[in-house]
Amino acid sequence: MDPTDESLLRLATMGDAAAFGVLFDRYSPKLRRLVAKQLDPRLYTRIDVSDVIQEVHIELSKRIAEFSEERAVTLYHWMCFMTKQKVAELERHHMFTQIRDVRREIPLHRFSSSNSSIVLAAHLVSQVSSPSSVIRKEEVAGLVSQAIEKLDPDGRDAIVCRHVSQLKTAEAAELLGITDAAFRQRYFRALKQLRKLLHECDLSWSDL
Repeated sequence: MDPTDESLLRLATMGDAAAFGVLFDRYSPKLRRLVAKQLDPRLYTRIDVSDVIQEVHIELSKRIAEFSEERAVTLYHWMCFMTKQKVAELERHHMFTQIRDVRREIPLHRFSSSNSSIVLAAHLVSQVSSPSSVIRKEEVAGLVSQAIEKLDPDGRDAIVCRHVSQLKTAEAAELLGITDAAFRQRYFRALKQLRKLLHECDLSWSDL
């Protein structure tokens, strides 16, 4: 009879690496699918899902005692939360490296229009709010995507540079191959357009 999650968890929190390995293996297929879904498409050439899972395994093995003490959520949901945190951490590191590397494989301004739309939509959905409680999250996501699709592509890239990649004006301008003044003009024009589009949908973004 296979050991229960509870019995494996007790052993894992006592430092039994083998027990944690068995426990992690039970959830790794689901965590692998989560990583593949969460990972930014722009980083597929830099980050392998298996490498992320390996790092998640190491991180969770070090912090399994934290879950045992808190027990605020199920083991699976705790693993999912920690996995998402690891993906976000790796994305920040690799995006910064990619943006600052003159030998980067795919410059930001050469991403396809659909990719930049997806990236910006994912970033905005969690930050956009509506005064109307009847609008569900799914509806908000759809409205945000529609607004982003109406943005000028150059303006959309400017917003991605500042709010997703968190570049300074000089860095963003260099990346897009324009002057600082031209970037600021493009960026603020895009913000004004996005603010108007979101307002028409009864939505607001905290960064605007």
